[in-house]
Amino acid sequence: MSRLRRWKSRLTRAVAAILLAVLLVAAPVAHASATRAEYAVEADPICRSADKDINHLWKRFRREAKQYPFKIQAAANALESIGRRYSSAVRSLSLIGPPVGDEGLISQWLELHSRSAAKYPLAASAYRLNEYKRLNRLIDSADRLARRASSLMSDWPFQRCA
Repeated sequence: MSRLRRWKSRLTRAVAAILLAVLLVAAPVAHASATRAEYAVEADPICRSADKDINHLWKRFRREAKQYPFKIQAAANALESIGRRYSSAVRSLSLIGPPVGDEGLISQWLELHSRSAAKYPLAASAYRLNEYKRLNRLIDSADRLARRASSLMSDWPFQRCA
């Protein structure tokens, strides 16, 4: 059970970081935010919504994992859903134009989140195959990527995204 709690903690941090990274990298920018504060105002609702959804999916994963081996598929599906929701948030964030001069930083931030989100479908596969060592490595890797993304944005005025 302690593994599941560690995964939840890591997942929550990873999700916040990935969401920001994906939004900055994924799609063409329609308009640029004038300041970092304006960017944060646009990005935080996306991160808040994604955090809520991902936390719900994480709870579902924990609930299903407790019923091992009967709910392996359901628990793995929850991990895949976490990755999809995380990727969706990153795509949404990428639609927000970064402030002039911060394009590279935002792009790097979103890329780190995108890479983190990509770990969750792989983790689901590892869980289905009872490869717990691999599962732990993937979750750890996703967490490290998310923390790196968050550290890039530590001086930005985010409420939820960093």
